[in-house]
Amino acid sequence: MEISLIVDIGEGTSDFPLFQSDHERMTIVASHGVCIGGTDFYRAISSSQVMPLLGKVTQLRNVLGHGTSIVPNAIFNNPATWEKIPFL
Repeated sequence: MEISLIVDIGEGTSDFPLFQSDHERMTIVASHGVCIGGTDFYRAISSSQVMPLLGKVTQLRNVLGHGTSIVPNAIFNNPATWEKIPFL
């Protein structure tokens, strides 16, 4: 017998059905949804978890002169929304 969780993060809600299955049948154990989702939610997740892996909040070597500067946040804000992710 296996227990599995499905995470469905939608445009305005996030749903979390938990189900149990064996080789013959599947039974839903619990299902709950919360009103969290949409562009603001995706931007928050992307900005805090994905964008740092792509260079957000890192140092950029100055081309002219010495030292470094922080990479501008502006280049990470637009691609952080769900509809812009394919353009990364």
